[in-house]
Amino acid sequence: LEPDSTNQYPIPTATPFEKGFVGGEHVQFKAAGATVPAFSDEVSVPLVLLLSQPLFVKGQTSLEVPRSQDLSLVWTRGVKDVFLYMTASSFRPDGLPGGSWLTCQIPSESGSVVIKSSTLQLLAAETQITLYTIGAKVITAGDYSITLATTLPAANPDKDLIPRITLK
Repeated sequence: LEPDSTNQYPIPTATPFEKGFVGGEHVQFKAAGATVPAFSDEVSVPLVLLLSQPLFVKGQTSLEVPRSQDLSLVWTRGVKDVFLYMTASSFRPDGLPGGSWLTCQIPSESGSVVIKSSTLQLLAAETQITLYTIGAKVITAGDYSITLATTLPAANPDKDLIPRITLK
């Protein structure tokens, strides 16, 4: 990575390779340094977290869940330094200008989380919830704390699809 004219490191918009990761690979990070000193380190790509609840039937690409009920997520393969990351955004459900966002980063070793219906109701119907597997490592360069991370989608237990959850 090379810093831009404002000493910011850009987020890559394209991947220079077509290989998919399966877990266990190592990603090398190297930065030339500017305001933040140069650094180099690597992060292991984690095994994808496998979502077992809510239950996805084989071949089912998405699941509708009511905003009026708590949403329970259960997964396997959780380990230290790997997180289940959940994100959703929508227009305000009351029709007023603005938006609603929900992001959660849950340590994967817990294996479960419950999102209260009172939180889900802050999002509009038809909102898509996206779930990711994040492998992260924090390093220090000079006085700066830097998080290096890899991001992969979560999957169903059959590992044949990326679960999509839609709020109803």
